[in-house]
Amino acid sequence: MDNELKNICIVGGGTSGWLSAFLISNLTDYKVTIIDSDKVPTIGVGEGTTGIFTDVVIKNYVHKFNLNINELEFLHACDATYKLGINFEGWTKKDYFEPIDLLLWGRLSTIDVDHNIERSIVSHLVNSDYDMSESTYFSVLNKYNKNVRNDDVYAYHFDSDKICEFLKTKSNVTIKNLKVNHVLTNENGIDEIILEDDTRVKSDFFIDCTGFRRALIKELSDEWINFNQFLPVNSAYVYRENKQIANRYTNAKAMNCGWKWTIPTRSRTGNGYIFSDNFCSHDEAVRELDVEPDRLIKFDSGHLKYSWNKNCIAIGLSSVFLEPMEATSIHTTIVQILTFLELIRNNQFAIQYNNRVYNDYINKLVEHFRDFILLHYRSGKQDTEFWKYMQSDSVKTDTITELEEVLKYDLPTQDMFGSIHTNQTIPYGTTALWYFVLIANGMISKSVSKKYFEKLSDHDKQNTINQVQKFYIESRNLI
Repeated sequence: MDNELKNICIVGGGTSGWLSAFLISNLTDYKVTIIDSDKVPTIGVGEGTTGIFTDVVIKNYVHKFNLNINELEFLHACDATYKLGINFEGWTKKDYFEPIDLLLWGRLSTIDVDHNIERSIVSHLVNSDYDMSESTYFSVLNKYNKNVRNDDVYAYHFDSDKICEFLKTKSNVTIKNLKVNHVLTNENGIDEIILEDDTRVKSDFFIDCTGFRRALIKELSDEWINFNQFLPVNSAYVYRENKQIANRYTNAKAMNCGWKWTIPTRSRTGNGYIFSDNFCSHDEAVRELDVEPDRLIKFDSGHLKYSWNKNCIAIGLSSVFLEPMEATSIHTTIVQILTFLELIRNNQFAIQYNNRVYNDYINKLVEHFRDFILLHYRSGKQDTEFWKYMQSDSVKTDTITELEEVLKYDLPTQDMFGSIHTNQTIPYGTTALWYFVLIANGMISKSVSKKYFEKLSDHDKQNTINQVQKFYIESRNLI
């Protein structure tokens, strides 16, 4: 990049394309062009987010940017509903509810809580046989159908088609409704792209949001780091139902060879059975689903080794896909965009430095999410060959192996979760939820918890008990 960055061209619409267009055009002065052909289908049934979408796009808590999004307008335009967490049905002996981005007692503890206090509360909860069915402020909120408050941490479910149309109205960009026919490269990366009407588009920088096609980035490098050994699900039958469900959570139901999601929007539900066709045929999956699906989506879990290459960056499905659990796709997309913007803002001409820093950071982020998703499967469930495989040593990453070893004699410290760190302007999530899944899976023993709790000072023990009692008081006030 010899000259000052002035123009950015985004190729591909969908959620990642329009999130990129929206954030870049509102947070910078760059001239943004998006090439989004309505002839190219997008992937999406109904989508869920994490708290980062709420914080950055709607509430502007993290960056303090005024993006001028009215939440009520967003909810109606995108057929959106509140998402307070994920209900895991049939994964463990007792179903459990995992909240959005916070540990156990919900709003009474933040991601900034002292980590030793966090471990102390975990030890007390396990040792006291804490009821995981009402384990968070948010699970109580959902159970008794109480309204969320403005200072609550929550996410959304929304219609994937409508979110794109909504973000389009909020983006200051040039739109070209044309397909890309050719991509021309030179020593600096993408030189220009040629559209179906023979229009030639040049830009200082290109963003590939073309999904699994990877129309731009594959012309530079498409080396793929495959995670199929650890996350063997590779197929999804998806469908929509025109019915309303009052639930304010994503339901994740364990199935024979994977799991089924149900995402409620205001007027319908998005559904899918994500499974591994190494353990069942497609016909067997449809029979178990007992619904005629709309379509089949095939994928490989993993990520590009170099999602930023020269003057092109792949964002969203173009660069990474794990699986729908935990809504990591939209979460990662937002982190990718914000990281990219921060790097070019601070080091605009240091293209090789930016490439290396960005790729190292995003790759570590994806590995962190991979291990967190894998942890959910380590639930002890062994009633089919798929679930037996998911409990075997074959799927264990280094992080999971070390974590399970430590759990034999101690509560893990934060760095055991494969934590990554960045500055405060770019959130990526919280490691606190790892504790939640460990408790739900029965991976933290009472003996280890008791041993840890007994080592605390009398002051710390009482402080821990007070924190838990505070949750109960808060919960009772809701009912």
